[in-house]
Amino acid sequence: MAATIEPVSPRELECRKICVERFVFAILYSVAIQFVLLTVFLLLVNFSLFAPVAWVLGTFRLLCSLSTWLAAMPLVSAVIVYGVCLAKAFLADGRYCPTRFQLIYRSIVQKSALLVVNCVVGFLTAWLYTRFLRDDYRVLFLPASENGQFVLNEKYLFLLLGGTFAGVYYFVRSKPEGSAVNFPVIQQPRYQQIRAHLYSTVYRSLFTSFAPALVYASFFFTFSCVYFRHKLASTFSGVSLAEESTLASFYAILSDVRLLLYCWILFSQILSSMNLMQDLFHICLTEYRAFPVEKSSLADDREVTLVEALANTQLPIIQQLAALDLFNIAEDSNPTRRSRLYALSIPGGHPYNWRLLSGECIRLIRDYSAELSRSIEGAPQAIGSTIRPEITRLRPTASMDLFTEMLPTWCISETSGVQSLGIRARANHFPGSGSERRVS
Repeated sequence: MAATIEPVSPRELECRKICVERFVFAILYSVAIQFVLLTVFLLLVNFSLFAPVAWVLGTFRLLCSLSTWLAAMPLVSAVIVYGVCLAKAFLADGRYCPTRFQLIYRSIVQKSALLVVNCVVGFLTAWLYTRFLRDDYRVLFLPASENGQFVLNEKYLFLLLGGTFAGVYYFVRSKPEGSAVNFPVIQQPRYQQIRAHLYSTVYRSLFTSFAPALVYASFFFTFSCVYFRHKLASTFSGVSLAEESTLASFYAILSDVRLLLYCWILFSQILSSMNLMQDLFHICLTEYRAFPVEKSSLADDREVTLVEALANTQLPIIQQLAALDLFNIAEDSNPTRRSRLYALSIPGGHPYNWRLLSGECIRLIRDYSAELSRSIEGAPQAIGSTIRPEITRLRPTASMDLFTEMLPTWCISETSGVQSLGIRARANHFPGSGSERRVS
């Protein structure tokens, strides 16, 4: 029997649209950042103290040429693929895994894809940047002086493998991403955050990339000693090694100060690019969004209210944005949205918006308490622990007590105000009730 595909609701499509828009902006900013970093690299490697005007004009003329844009297309494509992988990582649900094996099994495909994409981005970045260097650093085979033979350019190979190693280094050192996103304490405009992260990341990477560059130099020496140099030269016919001795070849690399400087700058650029892509995704995803408290009279089914966003468990980002919006309503003194939150229905005089919102918050706390109790089931009790067993068990009313403690004082006071307003409305609507008149 063919499996039936369940139709997606309009509200779910609207939530996905919100996420896709933010992911697209993050990827576009990441592509733009690549050209900014390429400009910084060209300014560094073409630095000329005695001809500053020609240095700047030549750099921007080289950056705006058609050949540069065509050469950057492979890197741009890899950055887009990397952005798609990051988007899937942020959209992944944060389900609890009781064992480490299940955690590894669930994330093995995603981690493998991120590792491959990191290596590709690092390799393509090194390949693109070396195109603007001298022939000694951008050609794999150099012509020999005799018999029309070619020699393997190990300096160019050193830079290419350095870019790949930088991608692997970032993957190993980066923290695993999940559905949880760290929201900033103070909300700032998007461009202000991007500018601040750009300056700080590029400056910090110049210092943090020095140690990995040294580690890579030792790794390249070990790897080339064991296997790589002779095997690569024997793969191509008519290609020989400039230095048969590995020690002599490694000494030629270490004695080239310009090559080591290029490697250091390349490491800093790749690490800056990776860090900035992560930062751009966080900036775009955590940007504040105000959800409507209730549906307007002319709205269609695609409008997502605050309660519906809180109840969206398929997209954790939407749920976290709704929680941020609820927090801003609690902290802000905007009377318009607060009045809509505690508005009474006509007719009836019931606070439907507040009841739906408080009920959804209580449900979230109950679900979290149930998941927490399942996660600590069967956990061994520590020997000599002073915690009593009855304290560690969750009471049935723990969610209600926790929700009452978490509610701000303005919620309690205004809830009582809503109830009193409802009693007054009913007393005015039914003037024959003496008890309601006494209450009002």
